[in-house]
Amino acid sequence: MRNYRSGFTSNWGVTIYFTPDSEFDEIDKKALFERMLRIGWSVNEHKIDTGVSIALEDDDQQINLVQMAEEAGLSDFRRAGNLTSRFTVPTRALQDEFGDWPGRD
Repeated sequence: MRNYRSGFTSNWGVTIYFTPDSEFDEIDKKALFERMLRIGWSVNEHKIDTGVSIALEDDDQQINLVQMAEEAGLSDFRRAGNLTSRFTVPTRALQDEFGDWPGRD
């Protein structure tokens, strides 16, 4: 869980960090990303306002998650500035895909 504060506003989101194994190139990335997003959407400690992010545990890896998400046909995600090692799917898209928060894993 992550909390963003701006003045009197406080918003919550989830970041899922992972380290790809040697077979990462062989798997269905859209299915993997959707599974991780579903898990993130099911976290119910605080209501998720800012969406679910997927990020590499180690930013130094030469893996472009943003490009993989595009190639997998993952819809409605945002990149984090110039970073290619993470992306976020906003709350509205998660709700459209998985139903009301908290989703059931």
